[in-house]
Amino acid sequence: MSVELNRKGLEMKEFIKFDPLYEVIKNTTLEDQLLSEEYLDNLEAKRWYSTPEVAEWFGINDGQLRYYIKPFHEYLFTEETPSSSTAYRLNIESILKLRMILLLKDEYRVKGLQKLVGLREGYVQKKEDKTSTADIDIRIDLENQVEALSNMMQQILKTGLFEMKQGEDGPEITLHDKYLSDQVKQITGENEAVSEMQKIVEDFAKDKEEMQIQLNKARKEDIVIRMKERRIERQVTSELTAEALEKWAGENKHGIFAKLFQGDQIEVEKEKSIQAYIQTNLDERLYNAMAKYHEFEVEDI
Repeated sequence: MSVELNRKGLEMKEFIKFDPLYEVIKNTTLEDQLLSEEYLDNLEAKRWYSTPEVAEWFGINDGQLRYYIKPFHEYLFTEETPSSSTAYRLNIESILKLRMILLLKDEYRVKGLQKLVGLREGYVQKKEDKTSTADIDIRIDLENQVEALSNMMQQILKTGLFEMKQGEDGPEITLHDKYLSDQVKQITGENEAVSEMQKIVEDFAKDKEEMQIQLNKARKEDIVIRMKERRIERQVTSELTAEALEKWAGENKHGIFAKLFQGDQIEVEKEKSIQAYIQTNLDERLYNAMAKYHEFEVEDI
């Protein structure tokens, strides 16, 4: 090779040293390009990579990459590869093999590369005229369109509305009369069920509306009751305060000098006496007042 391989390049070489395509590019500038590309530094031996990741490293799009995977599926993958017909996963060995295919695609035809890797028998002939990227894109687009049409046709047939029969000029798609008749009957039955369901929903809506009216009415009545109860509580408290003041005045006679020099202390004692009187009598008086308001019998406390 024209340049000394770096350590990563030597590691990559171990994966393909017996590969038939590597025998073609060995000791050429293509070998330098293959084993010295930057993406190799990021590859891990036990990882699997998606086609969009690999396509980006190769400087092409995912569709172009898949175009070259399809004819070399047996060469690129083993039974242990976690891939399907639509989702490919590639390890280091598969990536290197695919890169060699792309490096040699302008020198050999696809069929020639298939012969080199043992997928076809016969003499390997180098390609005389190169296929342009535009030609590849056209073929990829046509393949994608055919695949999309095929998938669409499969979906149409799965509905059961159509069936495929052999006609004079080949396969023909015709309307499935029995299926259509069954669907009409089913729809008719479903419409009756829907009508019944709609009636149930409407009845439920009416019941719900009536319940909401009753609930709102009950809430209004509850608010009125609570307002009256608070008013009764304030009235009872006011009455007890007046009684406490009267009691205090009767029990405590202070002369003018006492009021003059001990006024603050007297007010504090008066306030304590009033609060004590209210606390002692509030529960019983409030209970009696509420009982009278709600009109139920009051038992002795």
